[in-house]
Amino acid sequence: MSGMEYKGLTECVRGLTDMADAYAATAEKYLCRAGNALKREAINRSPVGGTADTTTTKTGRKRRNIKKLKHSWKAVVTGASGSQLEYRLRSTAPQYHLVERGHVQKTPGGRITGFTPGTHFFADTVAEFERSGVIETQLEKFFDDVKRRWDQP
Repeated sequence: MSGMEYKGLTECVRGLTDMADAYAATAEKYLCRAGNALKREAINRSPVGGTADTTTTKTGRKRRNIKKLKHSWKAVVTGASGSQLEYRLRSTAPQYHLVERGHVQKTPGGRITGFTPGTHFFADTVAEFERSGVIETQLEKFFDDVKRRWDQP
């Protein structure tokens, strides 16, 4: 035990949850602002990849390249009440997991020729976002907005 006592911590957490439930629309607004800041940072730090929009196969057919990572970020807010709100950010690009985590390189015959390490750009983006203080700023703005609404008669 650390020797510190937290009196009333559960009541404080319950009070914050009740406030988020009472002002769910306001909480969602500020959650979206913080989440969209993370989305912008993920877009900026996504690897560019190939530059051509189409490629030519061996048979001479043109085909579209797969979706670029930069244009594949989708976000959705789920939850009905303030305590259940959740911002989910994901990449819809089919190659995302290969770029993020790494993959083996194989010949068309199936022989493994090497390994491409992952870039871990999204993990780095999330770590930098947590250090940036955007969440704390949006939380303060949320509290100020709720306080302003609370003080109005």
